[in-house]
Amino acid sequence: MSESREKDIYVAVTHTSHTLDNTGIQRVTRCLCRALELHHPASTCVSWNESLETLTPLDTAQAQRMAQYYGPQNTDPRTDVSVAPEWIAHLPIPRIYRRKVRESWRRRNAHFKFRKEAYLVIPEWVTGEQMWELIHFAQKKKLRTVAIFHDAIAIDYPDLVSSKYRQYHLEYLLAMTHCDLVLANSDDSFRRFQRFVKENEAGNPLIDTVELAGEIPGTPRNSIPQIMDTEHTMRALCVGSLDPRKNHRRLIEAFEKIWKAHPDLPLELVLVGGQYDSTNDLSRWVETKVHEHKRLVWMGRVSDDVLAEQYANCNFTCFPSLVEGFGIPLLESLWKGRPCLCSNDGVVGDLAKLGGCVSCDVTQVSSIREAIEGIIFQKGHYQDLVEQAVARPIKTWQEYGSEFVEKMKLRLP
Repeated sequence: MSESREKDIYVAVTHTSHTLDNTGIQRVTRCLCRALELHHPASTCVSWNESLETLTPLDTAQAQRMAQYYGPQNTDPRTDVSVAPEWIAHLPIPRIYRRKVRESWRRRNAHFKFRKEAYLVIPEWVTGEQMWELIHFAQKKKLRTVAIFHDAIAIDYPDLVSSKYRQYHLEYLLAMTHCDLVLANSDDSFRRFQRFVKENEAGNPLIDTVELAGEIPGTPRNSIPQIMDTEHTMRALCVGSLDPRKNHRRLIEAFEKIWKAHPDLPLELVLVGGQYDSTNDLSRWVETKVHEHKRLVWMGRVSDDVLAEQYANCNFTCFPSLVEGFGIPLLESLWKGRPCLCSNDGVVGDLAKLGGCVSCDVTQVSSIREAIEGIIFQKGHYQDLVEQAVARPIKTWQEYGSEFVEKMKLRLP
């Protein structure tokens, strides 16, 4: 008797397929889709089409954006409904009727058969309204919904976000409680979502955990401990969008104090990450500081190849974020054998305890400064951290994808 067919997996990548950003959630989305592409052939990236009120395979532009940053490479669209054939524009009928013909063509060609009892994975943040649309669509098509819970930062730290965004995030999480299965990205997130469900008495999904990976896609793991020479240029790297909660201001202030106290110390700080909001005070403040200090560089958004190059060129990294759902840059730093300075609180603090990190109170400039000086000046301390980083087990994205599928099959057979 032949084995039963593998269940299909449809991954809703509406947001990621519309952007070239690669923040944490987009990193997870692209890398999960790449892992499924390599090891689970019955998987398809789909996007919610608002005007047609349906999920469709990606169009050409969406597929190209998904393929960036080592995302899935074989997402060739079956029918690109974003571009109607030219013959419609040449029909000898009034424009209003050509528009109707074009819309009819799009609806007809957007038809895509979803297999029943398959999985619909929702790995990224969407609005509450769109989450409900996806859930109702899945129910109509008899699909099992699986969402990834990243964090509840907007709920727990309202001072870090606008009231409008906080409301959007609340609506999104409330809708998520009506999915069949929610997979948290860490044990800390698992406990937080459990509390959210209990406090709001909303849906009652199955909840489990699949901890995220720390691999830098396309970059081999560094297994050779490096040595830091304080007589030559030392470089610290900070990876993260210019977002107030990423705590760039205190980090730069700590470096300013070190530069002032040790003017001959060859210490540089390189920032990698795009602007969270180009109009906010933080972006302007950082730009001002870059002009003030020759040893401060802000590279903006970079490719994965350039990011890997920056990790290779630095001696240690700084990840002073005030709060995270997980903390991928911390593990990426350790992947390249670079020690990481980070918070001693929350999920980041938990990750730090496993080795290769210096954790401190990142709400205090003095604490960040002391931690940096300890890395540089305490004899043997840096080498111990490097050896811990190199020896520490770190999950690859293929391992994450395999675990993700196994957990789905286990909880939703």
